[in-house]
Amino acid sequence: MPQYRRQGYGRILIEFSYLLSRIERQPGTPETPLSGLGKMTYDAYWKGVILEYLDKHRGIENICINDVSSETGLMRQDIIDTFKSLHMVAEIFKEMTICIDWNVVDSHIKKKIELKQIHIDPDRLRWTPSNLPDGQDNQHLEESVFIKCIPGG
Repeated sequence: MPQYRRQGYGRILIEFSYLLSRIERQPGTPETPLSGLGKMTYDAYWKGVILEYLDKHRGIENICINDVSSETGLMRQDIIDTFKSLHMVAEIFKEMTICIDWNVVDSHIKKKIELKQIHIDPDRLRWTPSNLPDGQDNQHLEESVFIKCIPGG
């Protein structure tokens, strides 16, 4: 509804969805196809989550995409696509490498502090995950993907 745009409701619903994904240990992704506005909203959310993950894990030498997925609730492909959209992926010696631009990370963190967005407190959520058939709860961890990190511009 147009009167509710740009007020953060979409972002908070996305955040809630990924909070449930993290609790259930099942990475999530939106149903496709997304509208243009939906794609913009998810892209912005994913960028924020990835940049905050990098800020939280400064000094890490290797990023395991599965670790990022477990901590954020994002699907592996969404994580990789987000690193690409942030222009932080390079191919060095035929290996995918993350080149972290700390100026981008720092700029995002500064904006986040200034915006004072409303967030969901995960400690206040009371949720009982549904029981999944054996073998489904860790399906996304079958293949680990490690990416080397090098400091970028």
